[in-house]
Formats: sequence, structure tokens, C-alpha cells
Amino acid sequence: MSGRTRSYVLGLLILSTGCPQPTATAPTVATVARSRDGVVTVRAGRTEPVFAERRIEDGTEVRTGPGARAQLFTDTGAWVLLDQGTTAAFHEDGLELYSGRAWVDARGGDPIKVVAAGKELTLTAQGAGLSITATGTATGTADGKGGATVYCAAGQATWQGQNKSGGRLESGLSLLYGNGQGKETAQALWDDWTLGLAEPGPLRPLEAGGVGQLSARRGDEIGSARTPLIVRRHEVRVHIAGDMAETEVDQTFFNPRSETVDGVYTVRLPEAAILGDFAVGEEDGGTTSAAVLPRTTGSAGQSQAQLEWAGAGRYRGLLTGIAAGKTRVIHLRYVEWLAHQAHPEGARRRYLYPMGQTAAATAGDAPNLGEFSLE
Repeated sequence: MSGRTRSYVLGLLILSTGCPQPTATAPTVATVARSRDGVVTVRAGRTEPVFAERRIEDGTEVRTGPGARAQLFTDTGAWVLLDQGTTAAFHEDGLELYSGRAWVDARGGDPIKVVAAGKELTLTAQGAGLSITATGTATGTADGKGGATVYCAAGQATWQGQNKSGGRLESGLSLLYGNGQGKETAQALWDDWTLGLAEPGPLRPLEAGGVGQLSARRGDEIGSARTPLIVRRHEVRVHIAGDMAETEVDQTFFNPRSETVDGVYTVRLPEAAILGDFAVGEEDGGTTSAAVLPRTTGSAGQSQAQLEWAGAGRYRGLLTGIAAGKTRVIHLRYVEWLAHQAHPEGARRRYLYPMGQTAAATAGDAPNLGEFSLE
């Protein structure tokens, strides 16, 4: 063998041994998204940060750091929210909680299994909403032992522990599991660590995307349902510069009642949109910028209108003192990046302004607009 040939073979050996072996693929089981930096996935010893919504494979661990949360949509149809400092592995039929806490909403799909307490406790939920907290000495790994606290906020779920112990959790009951034993107890008050993202009651339909609604009632009608106010005018202005689209929306609501009412404004922005401005005013006057704040309690009586994030792209706020026969104008401004789409003549961008393309619209619950304009 010539020297040139030996060098060529040696080069091939170096290249073949120096390249890392690719991770074996597995079926994907869920879609993960983060709230902020600090969420990572781990599979086959490989750790990857979560920057944007993406699919994860069977056996993938999702870990949330301090101040970060992750939400997952499983292929079984469940929605899972992981609190900060949580580690959980996702599989084809459900998930295993190693540490931290998770909210599992399984009211819209197939049964889902949740394993906790070092594989000692198995929960099966369908048509249920559960809050599961890992307790005891769990270490955040598959070998970690410890216990679990489970609260059933909606529906019912079955549980199976060691020594053939088990039972059925009904709405309003908690399960305290540890040392191979489980105890069911009534829950007088649940501390909602999700800050309103969990909905223990019946699932509500999504609001019409892009079209805000203002529902109102008298201040002394506590306990009565609010009725939607008339949308007299709906104006949309869009400015597109490169890959970024800026959308401004002005909605004019009319109070046809003969009495002053207080209203709750709700709107669902398009996916990945970022809210930039929120203002409230009268039709015959200017608007005043309002505050966009985290979800708080006791917002009634605030002198300044407030808009709060309510999860899944929803925002809502309380507007007081809408006089009889008067109007209220709401101004929104949000920005979003436009995705590139393949085209024979080069990449194209598509802008979509959603208007009631939801289950609510199909059921006839989307608001009617008196006047509509789009620029």
C-alpha cells in the first residue's frame, strides 16, 4: 500500500471516529412551548434549550428553571402546564413527574396516565383537571423516590398505588400519597398556583380571534350573567415592514341599556402576537393609555383601566361606569413576525387577521359588527 493510500485510509478513520453518533429517533408525543428562557429538553443525554414551540419525542424530559414555565399539548389531547423547578418525562400514553408540580387538563381527549412518587403512583385521567405536586425526597430523576399530592379540580380520575391500593378521585378531593399509602381528603380551598391559567369549571370556548368583546351588567347584579354590548364600529389598520406586521384595532362599543353598567373586555390575539398598547376612551373624545399588568385580584374600583393576561393569548380587563346610551372606545396595538412561505417566484409572507374562526363562531356566538374597515 502506498503512502498516499495509507494517508487516505487514515483520514477516513479519523473522520468516522470523530463524528458524533446521531440520537436514535422515536415517535413524537407532544408539542412544547416555553414562557421564558430556562426551559430545556433532555433525551439520550442530549440537552437542548427550548426557544420556540416544537415537537418532542417519546421519553423526552422537560425541565423548567427558576421563573420559567412550560406548556405542552400531548397527542392524547391533554394540556399540561409545568411550574418552575419541575422535571417531567413525556411518553406516548402520558407523563412521569419527577419533581415540581404540573397541571394536567385532560378534558378534551383520550385518557392520559400520570406517574409520580418514584413510579409508585399511577393516575389515569379523562375528562378531568388535576394538579399534581411531587413531595418528599424526589430528586428530579427517574430514580427519585418520594410522595405526591394530587388535587382533582374537575371531573374524576382513578389512582393506583402499591399493595393494590387505589381509588377514585372526584372533583374537590385531594390525594395525599407517601410511603406506599394513599389518603383521600376533602379540599376546602385550593391554592391556584397557575395564577388563573387552570380552569376548574367547564371549558369555555375560545373567544373570537382578533375581535374583542365587551360584556356588561350593573354593578349590583353580582351573580347575573353579563350580556355583550353592541360593536358599533370595528377599524383595523395594518402596517407591514419586511417581516414584521403592526396591527392597530379600534373598537367602539355601545351601551343600549337605560342604566350605567360595568363591563369586562376580553380579546384573544393571534398566535405569537405581542401586545404593544392598550387604551380606553369615549367616542367623542380621545383615548387614554391604560395599564397592561399581570393577573391580580381585587381590580374593581381601580381608577385606571387595566388589561391582564389570562392565558392562551387571552387578555381581559374591567371597564367601569359605561353610561346609558353612551359608547366606549378600545384601542389595541400589537406586532407579530410573519413566517416565510415557499413560492415558485421566491419566499412570500402571509398576513392573517382572524375574525371569529373558532368554535364560538360556528355556534353563532361570535359578535356582530356594525361597521368594519381594514386598511
